[in-house]
Amino acid sequence: IDQGGIACLAAVVAADANTAGDNLALPASSAVGHRSAGAMAKEILWSLAEDTLNDIRRGSSAALAADIRGLVWAMKAFPDSRQVQHFVLWVLSTLAVDGDYRQRIWAHEGMRGIIDGMQRYEADAELQHFACFGLAVLAQDHHNLATLREEGGIARILAAFAAHSGDGKVTAAVCAALEVLALDEGCRLQIVSAGGDEVLLQAMDDHAQDAAVQQAAGNALVNLAGDNEISVRLVCGGCIERMKAAMHAHGDNIEVQLMACRGMS
Repeated sequence: IDQGGIACLAAVVAADANTAGDNLALPASSAVGHRSAGAMAKEILWSLAEDTLNDIRRGSSAALAADIRGLVWAMKAFPDSRQVQHFVLWVLSTLAVDGDYRQRIWAHEGMRGIIDGMQRYEADAELQHFACFGLAVLAQDHHNLATLREEGGIARILAAFAAHSGDGKVTAAVCAALEVLALDEGCRLQIVSAGGDEVLLQAMDDHAQDAAVQQAAGNALVNLAGDNEISVRLVCGGCIERMKAAMHAHGDNIEVQLMACRGMS
């Protein structure tokens, strides 16, 4: 990894994708002679990802630093490779649940890489889904949160909804990200200024039967209401009516019920 191995493997995968199709899954055959260089490179990358997850469990600081540095390097080295961007975003989103990893992702400018990837692949629903959930977790670290505010992260999250408003998975990820960001005063103002409150209300309307969307969007609205002026705006915009509708539609979902009770209290 220190010598640029991740980037080299990513280059092989990117080149192979041009001839073998854009498929991140491992090949079914285990016979080396029947696999392309790209297929073998994918297998090595997946193995490294598993090692990275094991590093979390072991708490190996040296390995953590090398893994993050290599992954972010690959993301920057191959910005036009959908294959590489998918792989790195998937790994970073998974690893971000660990606090030490969140700090290291920020230190190696991983947050900027994710935001850039979201802009470059705005039409890719799966990538937007990974990225939004990744940002939601990474933003729990104050360094990452500041970077997200300064680098246009909120605009990219809202753009993901605009491009994929009919996709329940992307919408839930967008709402989950806004739920975390709405806890921060500076982010609250950016979200509302960019029309994020209206996005959340629309998400609740468009995905009325999706409990994950209702829960995340409702909690995001509750967090936005921490500002008195925004609270008045939300009430006038029909927030309470959405909360009631969510309660009726998901009477057996305790998380949705708790969200709605918070919102109407």
